[in-house]
Amino acid sequence: MDISKLDIKSLLLFDAIYKTQNLSAAANVLDSSQPAVSRSLAKLRLTLNDPLFTRQDSRMVPTAKAVAMSEYVKATLENLQFCVNCFSEFQLANTKMNYRIGLNDLILSLYAQPMIDHILSEAPGIDLSFVNANYLDALDSIDKNKVDVAVISHYSNSSRYSYEPVFQDDYVTISRQGHSRLEDGLSLERFVELEHILITYNNAQSGWVDDELAKIGKQRKVRVRLPFFSSAPLITSTSELLCTLPRQFARYFQHSLPLDIHSLPIRNHTHTFFLVWLKRFDNDPAHRWLRNRIKSVLMQSIQAPETDG
Repeated sequence: MDISKLDIKSLLLFDAIYKTQNLSAAANVLDSSQPAVSRSLAKLRLTLNDPLFTRQDSRMVPTAKAVAMSEYVKATLENLQFCVNCFSEFQLANTKMNYRIGLNDLILSLYAQPMIDHILSEAPGIDLSFVNANYLDALDSIDKNKVDVAVISHYSNSSRYSYEPVFQDDYVTISRQGHSRLEDGLSLERFVELEHILITYNNAQSGWVDDELAKIGKQRKVRVRLPFFSSAPLITSTSELLCTLPRQFARYFQHSLPLDIHSLPIRNHTHTFFLVWLKRFDNDPAHRWLRNRIKSVLMQSIQAPETDG
């Protein structure tokens, strides 16, 4: 066939539908409308003499030809992006963009303000949107162009994404200040006797703390499950409940709430948090600038773990 009938918009259209498998979602990625995407797909089908995508329930399932084309289209777009970036000078003072940063509520509480101060002071034309994202859904949000970059834990390496570790944190247990059952500190026996808050994004019945307890034949009492970190310190400070959460988060809220921080009486875990983005933006000057600023904020704000009572 004559490739002059294809243009960049056709490749972007194909790539968006292939990734999202949904015409409305593809329209959002392309900043277009669903009818416009449907019309463009009809033209592309004629040009390539293949249905490319067939509707199955709410999904647009790629044909064998579309699957075979997908990696070549992806590589073509990435190479073109790289070529444009290499010969484009990033002028921060003249840049007008809205960057979307995916964070869970813990990272948002700790680092949103320094990110805002650091980034906006250097770039008057840049707006920031913080989007709720955690390790369960952040990669999907990146794929669907809902966020430009995300900070998550529990990342598994994939050829589609680039990532960089930005900080680590271990865990502590918090209680209300002056808890009557903790005058002598938090022993293992007291830990399993008292009732707990579990923070879980997917309403899990247990977490890694429970796994560690099970290894030594113990079980704690989880009475409350919360979908967000940020509500846990206030609830803990006004109740008899305990809550185990990252050390830096506990220290942050100890400044404003009557909380005591205790070392865990079981084997601790240290989680690494990663900055993650689509690999095709590795060499994008503006995207790289944003990543460097986020890394700078996170790395400057981190304190080494200390022993808590």
